[in-house]
Formats: sequence, structure tokens, C-alpha cells
Amino acid sequence: MINLLPAEYKDFLKKISEFRLVTTTFFFLFLLVLIAGVLLVPASILSTLKEKNLSAQLELLKKGDSAGAEQTMNKTIADINKSVFLFTVPNTAPLLSTEVLEPLFTLTPSGVAITGVSFKNDTPATLEISGIAKDRQTLDLFVKKLQTHPQFAKVDLPISNFVKDKDIDYKVTCTLK
Repeated sequence: MINLLPAEYKDFLKKISEFRLVTTTFFFLFLLVLIAGVLLVPASILSTLKEKNLSAQLELLKKGDSAGAEQTMNKTIADINKSVFLFTVPNTAPLLSTEVLEPLFTLTPSGVAITGVSFKNDTPATLEISGIAKDRQTLDLFVKKLQTHPQFAKVDLPISNFVKDKDIDYKVTCTLK
């Protein structure tokens, strides 16, 4: 390729391209600083307001105006108590604890699947277990294990659960001690 441009013009074009590169770089740096400044303004205002608020609270505490702080604290406690009262339900039954559920799952043999557990807080409290057993022998084994466990006072299994030979749907009612 033949070079037709004079050397002075080549130097001039090189200076112009370097000037454009420097100008573009400074423009984007300025734009970056401007965006960062705009984004930092809300944080700066917020921190200034928090500092003023904390300074005012510190001055109140230094003055010994504990009565005002105590009133504010008592009002806050009263508001929290009202909120908590809204979420409480009177005369609710206690929740079924892991002390009852854990032995239930450890006593379950491999051929028995539990599909539902229902808890009634009557006098006495009862636990109704429903599920599917592989066969009569595994269901009988499961019921015998429940009967021997000290957590349960009485275990009832209706005789109608033994009608089928396999894939037995069952419901066992356990009375808790």
C-alpha cells in the first residue's frame, strides 16, 4: 500500500486522535463522578438527619430528662403489648409437642406409612393417626408398639381396619397420659 499522506499531516492526525481519546476519557470520568455524587446525596442527607436525631437524644439524656424518656418507653411498651394482644387467641389448645410426635415416628415400622395426625385437646387428650399399612402383620406390630409406649394410655384400632389383607387404610386413636 502506498503512503500518500505527508509526515506533518500524519502527526497532526495522531495528535487529534490522542486528544479525542483524552477528551472522551475525561468526559466519562466526569459523568461517573456526577452520577456517584447524585447517588450519594440521599445517603448524606439521611446520615445527617440521623446524627441530629441522636445528638438530640443524647442531649436529653445528659440533661437528666429521664421522665420524658421513660414516658416514651412506656408508650412504646404499651403499643407493643396492644399489638401482641391482637395476635393472641384466648383458650387455645397447647400445640402438639415433639415429645408426642417423635416416638410416633420412631415406632413406625417400615411397612406402615402415616398420612395424617390429628390432635384433640379434650380431657383426656387424644391423638388420631391415619395412614396405609402394607399388610395386617405390620399394622398389628405398629399397634402393639404404640400400646407398649409409656406416652400412650390407651390405643384403639377398630377391627374393621383388618378387613383387607394388603394396602390397609387405618385409623388408630391413642389416648395420651
